[in-house]
Amino acid sequence: MSKSDKTTLATLLLYTGKTGDYAAARPIWCRLWTVLPDTAGSGGTEVTGGAYAAVDIAADFPTASTGDSSVANTGAVTFPTATADWATGANRVVGFSLSTSSTGTTTFLMVQALDSPVEVVDTAVFEFAIGALVFAEA
Repeated sequence: MSKSDKTTLATLLLYTGKTGDYAAARPIWCRLWTVLPDTAGSGGTEVTGGAYAAVDIAADFPTASTGDSSVANTGAVTFPTATADWATGANRVVGFSLSTSSTGTTTFLMVQALDSPVEVVDTAVFEFAIGALVFAEA
């Protein structure tokens, strides 16, 4: 997992007793990428067309409690059914991001590569199963 520059700063501010930007960020949007952006939100290629839309995942995660070093989704994270090919051939989905906006790149929280690229064709449903999205703070 690569935190965005903004999330890194917010985390450092939190560690030093200051207020971070994302203490109560809602909604949290999961977005799919065929080319991952960098942590500043530059250079990526987000999936487009064919009924693609970012998905709000805030309700799919528990509130972390004292002593937790990771959280995982407690509900399936399901994207809309593709009405055209989203990612095929060399342009497969290679990762996802979390942000506080469903569009744009200035609100990134983090960017994560998938273990392997995924093809998403017409009529397919892209989904992260329960427990498949795990976020840890080392």
